Amino acid sequence: MKIKIGAACLIIMLIGVGCIRETPVTSSSWSGSGVEVYNDYEPLSNIALRVFYYIPKNIGPASPIVFILHGAERNAIEYRNALIDQAEVRGCIIVVPEFSEADFPGVSAYQIGNVYENGDAPSENTLNPESIWSLSLLEPLFNFVKLKTQNTSNTYFAVGHSGGAQFLHRMLLFKPGLRIEKAVVSAAGWYTETDNTIDFPYGIRNSPFANLSFKSIFEKNMVIQVGSADNNSNSSGLRQTPEAQLQGANRLERAQYFYESAAARAKSESFAFNWEIEVVPGLTHDYVKATNKAITLLFP
Repeated sequence: MKIKIGAACLIIMLIGVGCIRETPVTSSSWSGSGVEVYNDYEPLSNIALRVFYYIPKNIGPASPIVFILHGAERNAIEYRNALIDQAEVRGCIIVVPEFSEADFPGVSAYQIGNVYENGDAPSENTLNPESIWSLSLLEPLFNFVKLKTQNTSNTYFAVGHSGGAQFLHRMLLFKPGLRIEKAVVSAAGWYTETDNTIDFPYGIRNSPFANLSFKSIFEKNMVIQVGSADNNSNSSGLRQTPEAQLQGANRLERAQYFYESAAARAKSESFAFNWEIEVVPGLTHDYVKATNKAITLLFP
């Protein structure tokens, strides 16, 4: 599915999220809690991407920038609000881009990254240009955030939860040269495996990624986080296709399978492996607790 753009989308995005309204106001620099529309990335300049942020009171020019990728409910403002205390304690800048359903409709355009018009039925004729992948937005957005916060950092951090974890792990797999220093992939419902014998989107066969450099992927600092109680096999929104079921019956099993299969591949090919897995005792699929825990994994 191609990303929907146009004036109608702009109107939708300015209305707000749920019953909470926060009108974007363009400013020369950011401070405190706010939101701003980002449309400086030329290939997607017709999309008014709302960016919710929180800037702690005491920051320096090199304070860490943390991108938070929300879940399928697209509730960016709530993710931002849930991490304000963490931002103050850790001295990090929180940035939550809103991938609205209007502009990034369905799983294909957001979670699978808009790589194909329909990510579940990929074909050579429906492959989108990399420039309009939703996965291509974070790198130019990082430059924008640096400008707005007068920040000099050369790298950034990222946390994705649920649908956002799907987006984030695929970005780490499919976008070489990212400036991400460390990422936490939290409780994805299903994964694209580092396996070139499984068809996309569950693996990388028959896709532009069939010849990925596994060496460079396994060198990335990625933590796969999941709750020990995120084990409901009938959880709302959990993909139930036969291919997803092969990864496990629930999010806990699928996270473990994704990590263990990648670790086995790295070992068999003698690659360095910098991934970690964090099974959080008692944690369910609660995005507030999960994202707060993820920040502590970024900054122990």
